[in-house]
Amino acid sequence: MQLRETTAGGGRELARTSRIGPAQRAWRGRFEALIRLAAPALDLVLAAGDRASRLLATEDYDYYPVRSPGEVELFPPASSRGGDRSAAP
Repeated sequence: MQLRETTAGGGRELARTSRIGPAQRAWRGRFEALIRLAAPALDLVLAAGDRASRLLATEDYDYYPVRSPGEVELFPPASSRGGDRSAAP
């Protein structure tokens, strides 16, 4: 590991850098190639998991559907129930 002084942004700070050897470069290249090859398969796994979670967890407790215009009202509006409820008996 090597310490070098940087003056980025007008301030002084010590940045740690390490030199990578040829064997480490080779291993890094192999792992990066493996990740590049596996990325499409991992994307498919994520997409399948997303689709499965949407299909299996259909209950969304924060979702309230809007009534369609043709939907029958179970309870008529208060004004059509007959009688004025504000008057005391």
